[in-house]
Amino acid sequence: KAPDLSLKRDIPAPGDTLITPLSDEKRFNIDLGFAKRFKDAGDITVTGFYTNRKNAAQYTGILYADTLGVQKEYLTNVDLHTYGLDLVWKSSVFADLVSGIINATFMRTYNLTNGTYVRYERIPETQINGWVNFQKYGFTFSVFGKYVSRYIGDSFVTKSTSSQKIYVGDYVNLDLSLAYTIPDMPISVYGRIINVTDQKFTTVSPVYPDYGRQFSIGVRGTF
Repeated sequence: KAPDLSLKRDIPAPGDTLITPLSDEKRFNIDLGFAKRFKDAGDITVTGFYTNRKNAAQYTGILYADTLGVQKEYLTNVDLHTYGLDLVWKSSVFADLVSGIINATFMRTYNLTNGTYVRYERIPETQINGWVNFQKYGFTFSVFGKYVSRYIGDSFVTKSTSSQKIYVGDYVNLDLSLAYTIPDMPISVYGRIINVTDQKFTTVSPVYPDYGRQFSIGVRGTF
């Protein structure tokens, strides 16, 4: 279903204000994969997928103010076809100490316009993330990593020309955490550093950059 209160705007001529409701999205998915467990190496899953999205919602870069005066961006409908491969490796526990998971997704999306397929750049084509755990004597040290390839993110951006492309993504994020579980108690204390390298990246638009390095400490309990 189309996002609530979303609007579609077609502009046949400058200054036109014809507004019509956004059409509901229709989606068709196919997944085909296999999984294999290796005694020493762990579990591996490989999945190929295809997604057909008719009337998917896309931001247009055209702004308007709603009845409350809040600035919003018009949406439009696009037809998208995505082909991709998803890989997951979940390791065994090595030396009674180390374990981890790696997940990688590679995909290519096309926009069907007037019977022609055009490469769609508003979705990242490569995403790789994973973590490694070191666990001993009640302590757990974890390293989390994520890579996202570049893609277009021009919401609320004033472009010099309508054909200008504004890219976001193309970053590596690294998080660290250390936790200690108190013996014979359902309580653990932890500390975490998010975005260790203080990368300056954005996932939506340059107008809305993501946070830099962050620190947190806390206590978890189960009762």
